This record gives sequence, C-alpha cells and structure tokens, in this order.
Amino acid sequence: MFFVIYRIALMDAANLNTCPETFIYFENYCYYFASEKQNFTTAEETCNNYSLSQSNPCHLTSIHSAGEDAFVRANAQRRWVEKSFWLGATIREGSMQKDDLYAQYSWLDGSPMNFVKFKHEPHPGTRICLQWKHPGWNGAKCSLFKKYVCKTVPQYCKYTNLGRFTVKPFTRKNGILNAHGRSQREA
Repeated sequence: MFFVIYRIALMDAANLNTCPETFIYFENYCYYFASEKQNFTTAEETCNNYSLSQSNPCHLTSIHSAGEDAFVRANAQRRWVEKSFWLGATIREGSMQKDDLYAQYSWLDGSPMNFVKFKHEPHPGTRICLQWKHPGWNGAKCSLFKKYVCKTVPQYCKYTNLGRFTVKPFTRKNGILNAHGRSQREA
C-alpha cells in the first residue's frame, strides 16, 4: 500500500514546474529577490548569471499585468525595507525625442511592454533605467545602487520509467512556452 501511494505521489510530482533554488514560482515564471544592492548594469549581469540555459535566459524582471506587479511589489516589500528596486526596462536608444514618453521604455527580455504602472510622466535625460518606487514605476539614474528582481522561466520535471526525474527547461518560441510537446501561451 505504501509503495502504491508513494509511486502515485511521484507521478503527480512528475510535471511540476521547478524554479532554481531561492527563486519563487508565480504564474509560469520564477522570480529572485536579490538581497544585495547593485547598479542597473551589474544587477542585469547578475540576473544573466542565473540563466538556466541560452534558450532560457534570466533578466531583471519585466511586468505584464496588475497581478504580476502586485506579486512582485508584495514580495519585495515583505523582504526589504527599501521602497524602490530595479525593473528590467530602459529607454530605447534614439527614442528620447518621442512625444509618448511611456513608449520610450522597452523590456530587456524583449517582451512587449503591454502593461505599465508609471506613477508620473517618465523623465527623459539621465533617468533611463526603470525602477519600482512606491506607488508605481519611474525612471532613475542607472548608476544608483538598488535591490532588484530577476525573472526566468521554470524548468519542469519529467517522470521516466526508471523512477528518476529528468529536469528540462521550458523553451520560448514566438511568445509561447513549450514543454515536452505541450504549448502554453504566455500571459
């Protein structure tokens, strides 16, 4: 009886999404809330070092919904005293003269900026890196030292007949997460 229950539990766990150690899973992504402060460039490089593979890079976080923004904000505030931290967007090179200042920003991970929560009009000039600062987003000098949040796609576990787990990363193609022959549209 114990063996049967144990085997069922293993099979149920076989397709769980897994995040690297110290990352937190939320809605198809893994997040890392850094305890150290870095300037924007070093924070992005540190996130890149957490990449699971070339096809699954890790970047400073992009945010695509009010729910994701609330998750990131709540976890950051629970861990840190600081009220600001780096997000993974910068003003695109050559976009400083655009009328729509919000459209100047782009996510480092290449995803569309389809959700914004600017607390006021972005500042052009030297404030080209995006930060979360209560109660929303705004630009900041990239040289400032801030805590930061990294984001990557999870790995998944696949059960084999040998009773072992193999871990393979999700892959992303045209905005779709693919895992072991299945597709799941990104939110």
